[in-house]
Amino acid sequence: MFHYKRDYTPMLIDVTPSQVYAGQEMQFHVNAKYAHDTNALPKGQPQVRDMRIGGYIVDGTEYNSDDDRLNSFSRDDLTGIVGDQPPSKDAPANVLFRVGYAQPLDSMTHCNFAGDECWTVRTHPKIESISATEGYTNGG
Repeated sequence: MFHYKRDYTPMLIDVTPSQVYAGQEMQFHVNAKYAHDTNALPKGQPQVRDMRIGGYIVDGTEYNSDDDRLNSFSRDDLTGIVGDQPPSKDAPANVLFRVGYAQPLDSMTHCNFAGDECWTVRTHPKIESISATEGYTNGG
């Protein structure tokens, strides 16, 4: 039987913004707990192995240095650029530390005002340009 040690299990608190598109900057809000102390993460090792939205990589190499350490038992932000994503109404967010995946909290759930539709992260297509070669000049 496998047991988690709570002190070394990082927590994924939230993701902002909760609606993203390719090329957008976003943050994973985490509590790394002891996943970043010298016993769990030797010097020179990357602070996280992987950040993903819906199985697609979020690139944090510009923002997160391998020499940085997250604070123990407090909220920190991991910043990255969203990769090319297919549109999705609800995509899971994952952060992989050396000790394992950060456990998502209920605080990651976002809902509309009516409360009848909820999601973790929504991914939207990015419109690069519009080229109208046909149609009416007055719109429609």
